[in-house]
Amino acid sequence: MTLDPQNRLAAGRTSTGQFAPGTSGNPGGRHAGLAKAVRQLIGNDGEVIAKFWLSVLNDSDAKTSDRIDVSRLLADRGWGKAPANESPQVADDYASDARVKAAAGRFKREVERLVALRD
Repeated sequence: MTLDPQNRLAAGRTSTGQFAPGTSGNPGGRHAGLAKAVRQLIGNDGEVIAKFWLSVLNDSDAKTSDRIDVSRLLADRGWGKAPANESPQVADDYASDARVKAAAGRFKREVERLVALRD
């Protein structure tokens, strides 16, 4: 779709179609009404969404890929995202089976504690 030159100028563009210096291509940003409408439907704290994700995680009939996706969403929101481009550095003392099993046990107990809190 090609804009007429008068529309380009009205949208902050020069006659060559480039944005004029100091002019944003999205001057208004995201429409504030959408965020407000979502918060009115869901609530300010997002608890409804978190409960839905948890219901998918606990649904043994749900696709495994969906359950994995929501587990990532819950973990990211609860504990923060892992750094994107860093490979984990595993210390030698964490490489033993006993240490790994102990860490897995702590993680499992924490997940069970969080599930119990929602009930």
